[in-house]
Amino acid sequence: MISLLLKWFEENVPKDTLPPANFLDKGWIEKLQKFVEVNYLNFKDENSLKTIENLLSSKPTEENVLLSSYFLGEFFIHTLDGEWYYDQNYGPSIKNLGGISNFNREPYQISNSFASNPQNNSIINHYQAIAATVKNLQGNRK
Repeated sequence: MISLLLKWFEENVPKDTLPPANFLDKGWIEKLQKFVEVNYLNFKDENSLKTIENLLSSKPTEENVLLSSYFLGEFFIHTLDGEWYYDQNYGPSIKNLGGISNFNREPYQISNSFASNPQNNSIINHYQAIAATVKNLQGNRK
């Protein structure tokens, strides 16, 4: 039995969850600003999430996934509140979404998952579910 489990773990090695670059490093802010300008993105407009989905569907390059992740994190911060931090398992992440302690999300995971399988994923739906959860949790605190 144990040998079967060991064999399963050998065959099912988890994929690396970290993004290939830490987009919180200094050089990325300029790249993000250019990305926002070129793609006419707005940190408070959900239509920008559709633009990101279209971009990742047509050009799922590593750089587009990283820049979309950075944009998505900033979008969370601008619309829901929260702050960047570096998670050892998931890389750049947003913590305390909606001011709710330990309610954290990983924009890279969301963007990369969409880019890998756009037919079965939606960044917009993901965001809307997070926003609804924040609203519900904030309502329960009152």
